[in-house]
Amino acid sequence: MMRRWATAVAGGVPGRFWAVAFVMYVLVYWFTHENLKMWFGDSLYYTSMTMMSAGHPYADAIDLTGAYFNDPNIWRLDRGYSNPGFYDLIKPRVVYVWLSTPFVWLMGPSGMYVVPAICGLITIVLLLRFFARFCSPTLATALVVLLMTTNQFWFYSTGIYTETLCVLFIAVLLYQLPFRGPVARSNLVGIAAVIVLLTFTRQMTVVPVAMVLGGWLWSAIRHRRIRTDWFAPALTALGIGLAAQVTMMVIAPFNALRQFTINTGYAGNPRGALLNLPNLAWETLGAEIWSYRVNVAGLLLWAAALAAGFFLWRSEAAGVYFGGLLSSFAFNLLNGTMTAQRYLYPIVPACLLMIALAVHRMGQTRTPEPDPAPPADSGDRQLVEAAA
Repeated sequence: MMRRWATAVAGGVPGRFWAVAFVMYVLVYWFTHENLKMWFGDSLYYTSMTMMSAGHPYADAIDLTGAYFNDPNIWRLDRGYSNPGFYDLIKPRVVYVWLSTPFVWLMGPSGMYVVPAICGLITIVLLLRFFARFCSPTLATALVVLLMTTNQFWFYSTGIYTETLCVLFIAVLLYQLPFRGPVARSNLVGIAAVIVLLTFTRQMTVVPVAMVLGGWLWSAIRHRRIRTDWFAPALTALGIGLAAQVTMMVIAPFNALRQFTINTGYAGNPRGALLNLPNLAWETLGAEIWSYRVNVAGLLLWAAALAAGFFLWRSEAAGVYFGGLLSSFAFNLLNGTMTAQRYLYPIVPACLLMIALAVHRMGQTRTPEPDPAPPADSGDRQLVEAAA
C-alpha cells in the first residue's frame, strides 16, 4: 500500500530527484527558521485570530500572542480589531486561520508554523511533478531548487504568512488548466475552488481570474475563435470570481480606494492619486527590483521568467503568466506601498513554468513520452509546438 502511494505521489519522477528536493527543503527550512524572523506585523493578527478560533477569549488571545512573540506593545492589535476601516481588510482572511486552529489548540501559537511547513512541502511536490510533464526531471528539480534558494520562498511559503497558501493554490490552479486538451468538470470545480480559497485567504480573486482569462485570450486570438478549450475555464473563473468578490465585500466592506489614497499621500483626493499612478508604478517597480539586491536567485528567477514570457509569447502559457504578472502588479499598486514581492510572489509557479518551457524549446530537455494526440487547439499541443 505504501509503495503504491509513494509511486502515485512521485508521478514518474525518479526517487533520486525527490531526494534532492526533500533534502534541500529540510536543510534550508532548518537554517532559515533557526536564524531568521519568519513573521511580520500581519502575523500577529493571524495568530491572535487563530487563538480565538481555538477557544481563547479575546483578551487572552491577544496576551498569549504578545507573550509568544515577546511583543510588549501587543495591545495595539485592539486598535486594529476595533477599527472597521482596518479590520475589514484582515477579517476575510479565514482559510489560514481555520486550517491552523487544530494545531494552535494543541501547540499554542507555535502551531501557526505547521500549515506553512506542510504547504511549502506540498508546493514543491506539486511543482516538481507538474514541470516534469513538460521537461526532464533534471530541469524540473533544478527549477524547484532555484525556487528554494530565494528568500521569498522561505519567508512567504514557510513563515506565518497567508502567501504560503496562495502560492500553493496557484500551483493547484496550473493543474486545472487545459494545457493537455479539454478539461473535465472536475477541473472546472478545481478552478472554482482555487478562486474561492484565494479570495478568503488574501483577497486575491483578481489574480487567478486574470491568469485563466489570459490563457483564454491568447487561445482565442491564436485560433481566431472564442470557443477554444480555454472558454469553459475562463467562463467559470469569471463567474466564480465575481460571486466570490461580491460575497467577500458584503462580509467585509473594506474600502480599498480609501486605503490607496491614504497610503499614497492623497487622502480625500482620489483624482490626484490616479494621476500619480504612473509615478507610483515606476517607483514600485524600482523598489521591488532593488529589494532583490541581496537575493540574486530571486532576481534570476523573475528575469528569466520575463524573458521566457516574451520568447514564448504565442503560447497560452504566456497568457497565463502575463495575466498573473499584470494583475499581481496592479494588486500591488492598489496597496499603495512597497511590499517586498508579497503580492507578486504567489504567481511564482507560472514564472517557473515559463522557464521550463523556454529551456525545453532550446533543446535542453528530454522528449516527452508519447501521449494520445491532443486536439489541434489543445494547450498541450500548443506547448509542444512552442517547445519544438
